[in-house]
Amino acid sequence: MSNVKNRQNAQALNNLLNTQGSLFRLQKILSKDNYLTKQKHFKPLRTEKSSTLSLVKSDSLITQDNKNFFKTSTSLNKMNQIVNVQKQTNEEQHKKVIKHLLTDQSYLKLNKISLEGNRVRTLQTVKPELQIQEDQKQKMKDLQEKIKVKLQERDQAYLQKNAQQLNNLQLKLSNLQASQLFKNFLVQNGYRQPAFLKDMP
Repeated sequence: MSNVKNRQNAQALNNLLNTQGSLFRLQKILSKDNYLTKQKHFKPLRTEKSSTLSLVKSDSLITQDNKNFFKTSTSLNKMNQIVNVQKQTNEEQHKKVIKHLLTDQSYLKLNKISLEGNRVRTLQTVKPELQIQEDQKQKMKDLQEKIKVKLQERDQAYLQKNAQQLNNLQLKLSNLQASQLFKNFLVQNGYRQPAFLKDMP
């Protein structure tokens, strides 16, 4: 019974495949538009080999970055060397210019004239101040001389006045009766007459 059923199924399948619709469906399955063909265009899952390739690519990028870094460092070093060379060249040129100026007669002459002009201007500024100081010293000296003369005149007047007063006092003493008696006593007894007593006739 089962054998009969299997034969019937096989025959039905054969009839199904031989129909036009079945052939169309079979061709469509085998055509390029089917699902299996489309799956061929999709990216495969990441395998160990693809991971290794990715790591290699990453290493190459790092290496490239290192190269760029060293390239930049080298450029900076070269630029620094260029700056140092230019600086040294400028210093040498500066020294040459200074040396030329120190030996240039025209420059020395101009410098000398400039220095002399500064000296003249300085003297013109200082001279009035010195003159003022000298005038002040002379005025002080003249004032001291005047004071000295005035003091001498005052002392002379005092001396004359005192001498006159002493003379008058001596006359009064000489004219006193007591002085006369005292003088006679001294003469009689052999004593020297005092200087303040004048000889009487």
